[in-house]
Amino acid sequence: MTDQLRERRVAEALASVQAGSLAGLEELYDLMSGSVYKLARLITRDPMRAEAATFDVFVQVWTNTWRRPPAPVAGTGWILDLACRCARATRSCSSVSPARAAPRTPRDVSWGTSRRRAATIGRSRG
Repeated sequence: MTDQLRERRVAEALASVQAGSLAGLEELYDLMSGSVYKLARLITRDPMRAEAATFDVFVQVWTNTWRRPPAPVAGTGWILDLACRCARATRSCSSVSPARAAPRTPRDVSWGTSRRRAATIGRSRG
């Protein structure tokens, strides 16, 4: 997938999430979770903390989409910035809750867990 196509799909998914669409969040998770996990893993150097940070990123996307910067900032850039912040916060914590740290590889995070994660995040939206 080209960068332009991916960015367009991310923008469409973010618009859906902003409208309250759980399917949009699932699409966004499918598009970005691998990149988010890899970045979090580089920062935390720990698979469990990277998974926790990845989960936190998508919770923040679901609850804070209205805070997203205007169009000049790409959707992928905003999400990866959230990933940096969450990973740094997770790295500074002394422990990670075992319940939030199940998958250990990028494949586990990005493949087959999106529906479960999207449903979990969907229940937390206020």
